[in-house]
Amino acid sequence: MDLANVSKDDKTWKEHLRERKLVNIRKFYEYFRKGEVMPFNELFTDYAVWIMNGRWTDKVPFAGTYQGKEQIAGLFEKYFKVLDIIEFKHEYEIVDGCEIVVHFNLKARVEATNKTFDMEFFDHFKVDEKAKIFFCRRYYDTFTFTLPFQTKGPSHIVDTKTNPKNHKINLDFKYDPARLVWSIYEDFYAGRLDAAKAAANPDFEISYKGPGLESENPLVPYPGKYYGMPGMDKFMMNLGLTARMDYIDRYFLVEGNCVEIIFYEDWTVIENGNMYSVYTLNSWLFDENGKAIEMMCSPDLYEIAKAYHPEFDS
Repeated sequence: MDLANVSKDDKTWKEHLRERKLVNIRKFYEYFRKGEVMPFNELFTDYAVWIMNGRWTDKVPFAGTYQGKEQIAGLFEKYFKVLDIIEFKHEYEIVDGCEIVVHFNLKARVEATNKTFDMEFFDHFKVDEKAKIFFCRRYYDTFTFTLPFQTKGPSHIVDTKTNPKNHKINLDFKYDPARLVWSIYEDFYAGRLDAAKAAANPDFEISYKGPGLESENPLVPYPGKYYGMPGMDKFMMNLGLTARMDYIDRYFLVEGNCVEIIFYEDWTVIENGNMYSVYTLNSWLFDENGKAIEMMCSPDLYEIAKAYHPEFDS
């Protein structure tokens, strides 16, 4: 990038700062997509933490917390031995301060079962002043990710996908999408459903990660794809009539027309009283008029499934 006249060009300067924060993350994915050993000393701080989402670490492959470069290196050494990566496809990323969320799709084969999967993953990074990675939590459909590691069931597993037309972030929008999202959630939690729906484009999509009631694994009533206002109504009913929110902590990362919301949530299944606690990433995308066009939710679906049906894998 030519920075000779950067003082006269705010756009060039902002692009430069954005790319600088991404430099080691881009290197990380170059190694990751090839399944190669990474230069961890170059990419990560000594105190780095990597978390594979999932509370049931004895059930969800690779789930757990890895502290320090040695443990992170061990994680990916095992990862590349267990999985044969077929295709890595970058979807998009947003950058907000020192935090970056990267969306990508991964196709891979599990060596032990010879099964393949086609799934989306979302990495929430934090980088230091030298752009070294000191934190990442990977979000994904933790239930579906268990399936290719099992001998029973289908030989090819595909998760719920987001809409590819939304994979390019428009950085030029001037409205504040975080404020719009905040209002939608406040209306939803307060039961003002008509107001929440009014904030959405008529072609609004919900992509909630996990197998829903119409899938081969109908354990949780609300995952799946929903379209338009009828879909929004159905999703609200499937969630609101089967689970009660007890606690929520959230913060927002924003760039352009995209808002990534990091949640910690406590819920109770209404039918059986079982509680579940999940780390969740919600992505909201808006059109040129400030109307929501897609909401993607990626929680720890295995944890939720265990709350609804504790017996399902006993």
